[in-house]
This record gives sequence, C-alpha cells and structure tokens, in this order.
Amino acid sequence: MVGIMNMMISRQAARIATDNAMQTRMRSAAMSQHSAQAHDNAVEASKGKLVSGSPIFITLDEIVGSDEIKGHLLVDTFGVKAGQRITLKQAIGHTSERNSLKTAIAGNDWVAPLVKGDIIGFERGYVENNKVMVGAVAARVHDKLLGEVQVMTAMTRPTKAVVNKKGALQSGIIADGAKAMVVNSVEGLRAAFDRIKSERWPGGNPGFIIRDNDGNTDTFFQTSEKTIDHLIEDLLHADVAPAADYLLELIPAWSLAMGKEQVIKDVNPKNETGKAVVGKFSSQYMTGNEIGFLPSLVVVSMEEEWAFGGKTGKIIPVISSMAPVFKRDPVSTERLPTSKRAYGGTPNTILKLYDDEALKRMNSERIDRRGYENPEPSKPSSSAGRKYGTPSGDQNDEEDYDRPSPRMSFGRR
Repeated sequence: MVGIMNMMISRQAARIATDNAMQTRMRSAAMSQHSAQAHDNAVEASKGKLVSGSPIFITLDEIVGSDEIKGHLLVDTFGVKAGQRITLKQAIGHTSERNSLKTAIAGNDWVAPLVKGDIIGFERGYVENNKVMVGAVAARVHDKLLGEVQVMTAMTRPTKAVVNKKGALQSGIIADGAKAMVVNSVEGLRAAFDRIKSERWPGGNPGFIIRDNDGNTDTFFQTSEKTIDHLIEDLLHADVAPAADYLLELIPAWSLAMGKEQVIKDVNPKNETGKAVVGKFSSQYMTGNEIGFLPSLVVVSMEEEWAFGGKTGKIIPVISSMAPVFKRDPVSTERLPTSKRAYGGTPNTILKLYDDEALKRMNSERIDRRGYENPEPSKPSSSAGRKYGTPSGDQNDEEDYDRPSPRMSFGRR
C-alpha cells in the first residue's frame, strides 16, 4: 500500500509540474505577444510623428553610439536657433537600412562613414525625451565625394527625371532671387550674363530665369550649343529683346546635373521610364502641375560622368544631394520672390558654407582619410556615346525637360 501511495503522489506531482510548466509557457507567450504588439504600436506611432515632423540639418560633432550622434544645428529647427548642440537618434519608425542614420554612421558601398565635421540632414525628425528622433538621411557630405565639396542653401528646384539608353538623367536649378536685375538693352543683358558666369559657385551651367512685365517666363543656361550670342539672336529675331519700352528681369541661376546618389531618389537607373517623370523626391517641389522652388540645402561635388554604361572621360560638377530645409509650400517660377518682385515673400540669396581656404583644406583631409586621390579624367569607354549630365546641360535637350525653348516663349503685347 505504501508503494502504491508513493506512486500516486509522484504521478500527481508530475502532473502539477507539467501544468505549471505549461502555464509558464503560456504566460511567456502572452507576454511575448504583448511585447511584440507594443513594439508594433510604437513603430507605427513613430512613423506618424516622422510624417508630421520637420527637416533637420547639422554639422556632426560626436558619434555617441551605433544609431546616435551629436551635432550643431545648421538651420533653425523646433524653435532652436542654428548653432545649438543637439542629440539625434534613429527613430524606430524609420525601418529602411539604406538611408538610415545607423548606415550613415557605419558607411557602406555608397557612402563613407560619418566623421566629425560632416554635414548631414534628415527628411524629418521629432523631439522625444530631449533628443531628435530622425528618419531618412536627406543630404550629406562624406569622404567618398570627390573634389572640393561646397554646401549651400538656396532656392532650388529639380527637373523631371528620365531613364533611357543614355542612363538616368536629371538636373537641379539653383536661383539667386536677391541678385535679380532689370535690363533695358542687349548690352545690359550681356553684361548681366558676364557677371553671373564669373561666379565660381554653384558651378555647372550659368544663366538666368527671364521674366517680363506680362508675367511670361523662360530660362537660359549656356551650353556648348546654346551661347549668350544665340540667345540674343533669338530675342532679336522674335522682337523680344530688352529695350527702353520692354524691360526684362533676369534672375541669376545655374543648372547642374544630379549626381548618382541624388538621382536614385526619383528613379531606378536600371528601369527605363520612357518619358520624363516626377518621382518621390521631386514631388516635394510640386506646385499645381509644375515643379517649383523651395529653400534647400545643396551639396555640390565632382563626379565622373557615365553614359551608355561607360565613362565619357569627363569629371563634372554635380548636385550630390539636396533637400528642402523647411516645411513650406513650393513657389512657381513665375512667382519666385526677387529683389525686383517680392510677391509677398523674402528674396533668398545663395549662402555658401565654406570659403576657398576651407574647401581646399577639407578636400585634402578627405583624400588622406580615404587613401586615394581625386581621379583624373579617364579615357572614354567604347560604349560611351553622346554625353549627359555635363556642365553643358545636354541631358536636358530631351523632350519634356524644363529648358529654354528654341525661341523665347513670350513677346511684346
């Protein structure tokens, strides 16, 4: 009997142990499920905050961890003045590794790791626990950028992008409304262009946005095929050359090709588009049915040009990255504020971050860190054909590109 009783007690104890283990597993599973649900809810909440957040741009001062940095504000944000030191951390709502702060810190095949002094900006951020939680990297300077790298803020607009057999093609237009001029003669127009082309920055193709008193607008950027002489000839032929009774406003502007890092924000270089398109990036600049201007941070560097899958042998200035610096509505070319026509706004000039001495010093420092010099122009590959993305702006000769018409689109009335 004692033996039977002991057996019964042991069996009952085993059942209790099994029940307890099962309950423990069930509680653990419930807690895990609750934790996973809480995490998912936090991710969704973070995504919503990023959507309603603001752009943010800093000069890197310190890397705190694998997803956290400290830096000094370049532009007033969240009520904090430029120059203040703040902490930024990757928001859990941003789940793409390719354009994350974590990837920027570590580096990858496209970009070099962040180092102190680099400029980096994010599409959106929000404040939480005295830190700015950030989303996608919008613009940055890094050691793989070639040549002297200038950073500036200016009124800027992208063109539409296209992918065809020549490659991925897109440009950016940088305007200086604060230095607009009014001319009343061909000689005045030519002198204005000479002043514009003498500027070293932003680089690319010098020219201007042209507006008359009737609200008509056009653009001109000098290329190897479209010189200032050709423009004047066109104006005289169409009887719309500047004169005492027909004034033209000239807004200094420059056209630069978009670099490889920037153009992929709008198109996939491997997939032909068939026509020029407005992508995710350029849609931020849409006003009505056209691409307008926004105050933007622009990074200009040098890049080896490619076309038809091969090198053309040219090293060209490009916009390696650009991004709006404020949450504002874009303005159309017709209503771009200038020193001559404010349209209720404030004319913006081009503010460059670095002087010539700083550009040379930082270029040398980047070369030392990456271990190789800026490349010399290479011999064109046999597959390289007609150029694109060059300082001559030939990438925009295609239909649907926002470039000067063969004849000016406006005239006397």
